[in-house]
Amino acid sequence: MEVDRGRATSASRTAEHAGHAYYFCSDTCRTKFLANPAAYVKPPAAPTAASAVPVLMFTRPVVPATAPTSRTVPEPADPVELSSTATGRTIFRKDPVCGADVDTTDVNVLKSTYNGSTFYFLTEQCRAEFQKSPGRYAK
Repeated sequence: MEVDRGRATSASRTAEHAGHAYYFCSDTCRTKFLANPAAYVKPPAAPTAASAVPVLMFTRPVVPATAPTSRTVPEPADPVELSSTATGRTIFRKDPVCGADVDTTDVNVLKSTYNGSTFYFLTEQCRAEFQKSPGRYAK
């Protein structure tokens, strides 16, 4: 996922860890990162000329099937089944604002409808941004 550094900086959605600056799509993502940076930053590889800019690699921690999950993109896109549980499938869609994966089967999922399509969101900030200008994000 790519985050606009200018927008992240102007919204104070940045953090520094181990001498590197990181940029975030939402306050929720920044807060989660600051709580446990090691869970999201992969150890650095051997330095090369191509690795002059640090890249943040997010990995999702393993979450029990009964635990609440995050929220997230449009119904028309093909869903990606990432895991199965005894109670059914977990289907993720992309948040149209920040690009994060959202569990559409979460009972607390944030969503909005535009032109007959349902869109899913990771955070309330993403949903609010979408609702300001849905045509910009609906593809």
